[in-house]
Amino acid sequence: IEGATPQEILEASKPKIPEEISRMKFEMQVLLTTGIEWDEIIAYIVALEMSQLYKKLLLIRLKRCVTLKREDTDLNVISSLMGITQEQLDEIFINGNLIE
Repeated sequence: IEGATPQEILEASKPKIPEEISRMKFEMQVLLTTGIEWDEIIAYIVALEMSQLYKKLLLIRLKRCVTLKREDTDLNVISSLMGITQEQLDEIFINGNLIE
């Protein structure tokens, strides 16, 4: 990129983070990236201290969703609580969307 700073070149060369991923690809890539299985995520949510109604709604959304959105607040909070970094979450969305 002519006239670009090294920082701008670095930013331009980074892979674009997809806005969403299918649940199947997400499940597969979480396992590949972190070693965490889908059932462990569900069990973690079940064990959380929170409103039972909110927990049930969260579990329904998670179990029945077709896609997950990268900017979803619940996804980011649960991931963080489970020790999944934002960088790992980006990697999950990038690499997961490459799965055929």
